[in-house]
Amino acid sequence: MRFSQLLFVSLYSLSYPCFGSIEDYYPKKIEPSPSNYGETGILELPNAKFMNSGSMRFTFSSSYPNEYTSLTASPFSWLEATYKYTEIKK
Repeated sequence: MRFSQLLFVSLYSLSYPCFGSIEDYYPKKIEPSPSNYGETGILELPNAKFMNSGSMRFTFSSSYPNEYTSLTASPFSWLEATYKYTEIKK
């Protein structure tokens, strides 16, 4: 086998597509989780995901000097509402 053929075969074998799935890295089902303020999202940014319909969540979060309390409900698959209360500690 010539060098060019060997190079072609080795590059072809390295470029063969490898398929992976999110299930390979996260064995449990990934579900929407609350942000710092109780809404579904990451840190302080809400996202387009919702909890399952008929769900309710009550959360506490603290970041001195603020304390956050929230109640989030998802009565329908297309609606998620959050009531937030912020207390500033002195």
